[in-house]
Amino acid sequence: PVPPFELSPTTVDTLIYAGVVLFHVFKIAILENHKHFGDAPQPATRSLLENSTVDGVLLDWQDLGTSLNIGESADEAFDMVRDYLNGSDETGTSNVNVLVGNITTDGMFMMNFTDLVIEMGDLSFGIDSVSLSGLDSFTSVDVLDPTGSQTLSNSIAMEHLSIELSLSVTSNSTNDTQEVVVKYMLDDIEITVDLHAAFYVEKLLAIELGSILHVEDILPCLLAASHSVSFDTLLVSVGEFSVPEIFGLHPETDESARETLDALYSEFSIVESIPILTDTTLKQLLNNYMESLITDQACPDRSSMDLPTFVDFRDLLLEKEESITLGGSGSGVFGTLGVAMFNIAKNVLFAVDEAGNLVFNELVVDAATESQSGIPGTLDFSDISLLSYSSPAFEDPETSLWQNLLSGNIEIDLDGLLVEHLNTFTAPLELLEPTDTAYSVENEVNIGGQMLPDLSLRAAVRVMIEGDGPSPLALDDEIEFTLSTGLIHMLANIVAHVKSSSFLNFPVRELLNVDCWMSLFPKPGQDTTNRNLAIQSLLLSATDLSIGASIKAGTSAGIQVIPTALQILQENGSIEVLSGRLGDLIGEFLESDMVAGHVDNMFLDAHTKCPVADLAQSYGEIANDIPVPPFELSSTTLDSVLYGSLLGANILFLAVVENHLTFDGELSSPVLFDDKSATGLLDWTNLTTLGFGTALDEGLEMARDFVGGIDDNGALNINELIREFSEDGVLIFTFEELSFALGSLDLRLHNATVSGLDTFSHAQVLLPVEPQKLSNSFALDELAVQLGLELSDKTNSNAQDLLLSFNMKQIVADIDIIAALNSTELLRIKIGSLLNTSNVLPCMLSAVETLGLDTMILNIGEFGIPQVSGLQEETDESMRLTLESLYNQFDVEGAIPKLASTTLKQLVNNLLEEFVSNKTCPDPTIQDEFIEVGALLDGSTEYGDLLPIVRNFVDSELLLAEDDSGLSSLNGLIRSITERQSGQEGTLSFLGSMIDVALARFHRIGVDLLEFALGNLEINNLDTVEAPVVLFASSEDDPSLLENRIQVGTRLSPLRIIANTLLSTSGDQFLTSHNDINL
Repeated sequence: PVPPFELSPTTVDTLIYAGVVLFHVFKIAILENHKHFGDAPQPATRSLLENSTVDGVLLDWQDLGTSLNIGESADEAFDMVRDYLNGSDETGTSNVNVLVGNITTDGMFMMNFTDLVIEMGDLSFGIDSVSLSGLDSFTSVDVLDPTGSQTLSNSIAMEHLSIELSLSVTSNSTNDTQEVVVKYMLDDIEITVDLHAAFYVEKLLAIELGSILHVEDILPCLLAASHSVSFDTLLVSVGEFSVPEIFGLHPETDESARETLDALYSEFSIVESIPILTDTTLKQLLNNYMESLITDQACPDRSSMDLPTFVDFRDLLLEKEESITLGGSGSGVFGTLGVAMFNIAKNVLFAVDEAGNLVFNELVVDAATESQSGIPGTLDFSDISLLSYSSPAFEDPETSLWQNLLSGNIEIDLDGLLVEHLNTFTAPLELLEPTDTAYSVENEVNIGGQMLPDLSLRAAVRVMIEGDGPSPLALDDEIEFTLSTGLIHMLANIVAHVKSSSFLNFPVRELLNVDCWMSLFPKPGQDTTNRNLAIQSLLLSATDLSIGASIKAGTSAGIQVIPTALQILQENGSIEVLSGRLGDLIGEFLESDMVAGHVDNMFLDAHTKCPVADLAQSYGEIANDIPVPPFELSSTTLDSVLYGSLLGANILFLAVVENHLTFDGELSSPVLFDDKSATGLLDWTNLTTLGFGTALDEGLEMARDFVGGIDDNGALNINELIREFSEDGVLIFTFEELSFALGSLDLRLHNATVSGLDTFSHAQVLLPVEPQKLSNSFALDELAVQLGLELSDKTNSNAQDLLLSFNMKQIVADIDIIAALNSTELLRIKIGSLLNTSNVLPCMLSAVETLGLDTMILNIGEFGIPQVSGLQEETDESMRLTLESLYNQFDVEGAIPKLASTTLKQLVNNLLEEFVSNKTCPDPTIQDEFIEVGALLDGSTEYGDLLPIVRNFVDSELLLAEDDSGLSSLNGLIRSITERQSGQEGTLSFLGSMIDVALARFHRIGVDLLEFALGNLEINNLDTVEAPVVLFASSEDDPSLLENRIQVGTRLSPLRIIANTLLSTSGDQFLTSHNDINL
């Protein structure tokens, strides 16, 4: 056996020394050859597209959208990348330098190698690392310029570049190793590259994600999809090439190598040779290599690998050791591309620079926003209409309520959206961070903070409401809203079940097809227990939220209310309350079964629209929608909805009030009634035309005098009357089915309480001032309305009761009513038609020619601040303070007269006109010859409900005992009537003659004349009716028999009848008499 020659360390050093010197001699010789080659004829440039077969459509770099068939978005994205790479930041620093600076350490990049070794006998030559410095010294960048359909031109300039190679030479026999470092320094480098890149579009688009998830497969896949790839130009020029430096040799050879290299590079200038070398030999070598690769390479197929059912995000995005630590397999089945991109994102995009700023802002946000708006951190959608709403025309029958007030329609436009300071993301920023659960990822986003400008959104809203002539409701204004927030913090844990096989088979052509991305998730089934994509948990908060507004155009006083109101809401903490609950509301919404149901249906629909059979399970089929449950609101969210809605309603009311306060015009309403010569109409000044004599006039006058009259104590009769039929002037109205539904929410009005009805200080009603006009005027000291509401969520048992209270004082009203009724039609109404209460109003209205308000004057001395109770403690206190500030700011009392005399009056008239139109009086339904009177009064539906209602009222309010005395409540009515008639309660007085009879028919018995007279009748103690009183009670034995029982008079107050009578006879002497008798 012959042993190998063992090399001593000195010999190894000698060989390295000789190799280094010979390498540089050989390099200089080649460069010198190229310098002189520059004077020789240049070889013809070979066109790779000429005289070659093109089997398909080639990618056109000048028109990516058309060649890829995806529209202009591809060209816009490509231009965005180019603009960023070729641009500079605010300080003039090249964006590429900034990018390199964030990727590298001070512009230095090092690549380490472990298996790059060449064996030569007993020696092993290894390249341990290559280090590049000065990568952040770009002075000019112009790259990816599509100068031809298949040509990309690039030119760059750098101040300097340092290349350092770390080598190791090992003697295999002795295991002695010598490490050597070779360093090259270049200054003023300029590089020009024209890259010919001809790719087949179909082959590019057919590449599957699984084939490029392994980084080493990307180049083979791209080359397999290419027709040809080559360098048309590869020109490198260097201003100065420093003498290479060698480190690691023995002292003797080290000194000699340095002197030798200095001498060599002093003798020969290689700077002139470098451009010729790169654009000839080096370019051709690279082109030959690329051509051989295209011929030999194929895109690897990874679809046959053993895959888990769903993508494990730990294995997709993390290094092997990290994946295993979190419970992943670490198998690398999903390749290294995801890991590399995730590491770049974490170490570059999500990193913090020396100034403490998140790199993501500059590299991503600034680049994207500046290309869109020209301003880093700003998105400008000012030329895009975000919303354009046009309501139905007010002239339509459905909107007749607004006639003579508004015309045309309501137009609302939202545009001018401007988002500013988006480049204020702060650390930590985490996206798609794998967890110890295979299919869940965590996300954390922070925007804004101390010392940073607030993220803000601005948008302009234009509201146009055209008035029907002058109208206090007309608007044509533009207002700009601004929403800003200090710090936004979001934590979200998302669960996603992505099918592994479908993910690896995903073709590049469908990268922009949302349906195909959604088809990566399994087709949803009716079992919704486990969602394929869902937010598992969400924490969202926003601090220092503020909302402001400013008027851009228009002069409507009502619009001016909005900026002031928003400022008040800000100062009183209302915005803070809402913003504090906003995160929980969004979380509830996104985590709700309703959103999950909609998402499931989107997945279901996507499976029918993705044209890739390997992805979609039911392409072309009709999807059966999964039932979507309604959104369930928590009690806090329910309270927030009430709180926000009530604030909005009050601001809207104040805006309407303010618009009326400054309105100085008159509505162009038509005259209600101007036919003074019309015949056949009821004359309210002379009701005798109806044929009932003066009874109706006297009855109306009696009622009017009674309502406006006063009792012995100076109190208005109307107040006493109201107290008789109410509880101290309080009326409570209960509603069973008065509700308004909005989605799953149900707003129900349970009751309305009106108090202060017995505080009239003046009342004059139904005073005929013209044949068809009734004047009314009244004054109230105070009036309060309380509404009992309930807002409930129909999907659960959550409900919230609410009390709204409105208080007014010193109410004075003058209202003139035009009531033109057709007398003939009024008299044609049949009694039978009125026996049903539902027919009374239609029957009366059937005789109406005109009904409306001619004048409505309303003044309120004090309009109290609305009171709200029933909210949660936080919102209750905030609501009280905010409403107090709002109503103290605006003059509601000053606007009430104009509001009443214009809008309110016209609305009432419009309602009355709609109500009166086409009303007919139904005919009686009973055709029997005789009426069963008992059934008529006791409530038989056959005869109607009017008389039973009257009967029940009489029985319950008048015939029962009024107190422990045993007297009937009927006495109260008797006292009222008798006092009005005689001035004394319980007494009826008829002064004067009531009966006066003279008969001359008794001559045969000697009486020539008989006279009888009765007068000055007085009945006392009529108010002593005892309970119970029975009136018109039906008999069980005979339905046509009505029983009545009344007992009047007591032992102390017996019924007394007093009258003066005259009995006089004349004729025979013995039969003549004259008698005045007081009975």
